[in-house]
Amino acid sequence: MIGPSLVGGLAGAWLLRYTPPSIFDKLVPFLILFATLLFMAQEPVQRRLKTADAAARHSTKWLVGGMLFQLAVGVYGGYFGAGIAF
Repeated sequence: MIGPSLVGGLAGAWLLRYTPPSIFDKLVPFLILFATLLFMAQEPVQRRLKTADAAARHSTKWLVGGMLFQLAVGVYGGYFGAGIAF
């Protein structure tokens, strides 16, 4: 998952670099809300996706889905994480 993490982080930092500060300031509450809702929904999502079933996670579908999710996490982290430094 290093590839999607690196690409996502760089893309998020690039997006932040070209986002006006006024827009970033307006997005911060929604970024925090999204992270909070995702944290709260973690257990139901895991049950729905049956993440405890190790045999199901060895498919190409799981790998592609995991990589896309990690890419999204990388973009979020690169955008919001880099914004914390400003």
